[in-house]
Amino acid sequence: NDYYTKPTIEELRSYFNEQGECFVKKFTVGRKHYGSVTFQGLNMNLAGLDLDRLVEIDRRQVTVYPDEKD
Repeated sequence: NDYYTKPTIEELRSYFNEQGECFVKKFTVGRKHYGSVTFQGLNMNLAGLDLDRLVEIDRRQVTVYPDEKD
């Protein structure tokens, strides 16, 4: 898998609170040799997101929510 996140998935595991929420202010998803996309906001909750389905990064293209049903 050539995708990565910042913070890493391992780091995110330590961010979960007692309610099962995972809040971050800045989150990056990238693909080596292709590029990345950064999401910034106040307390974005990443809990329950299926990043494998939500973000696709290809040559000169980033697609978020590729399946219109989501």
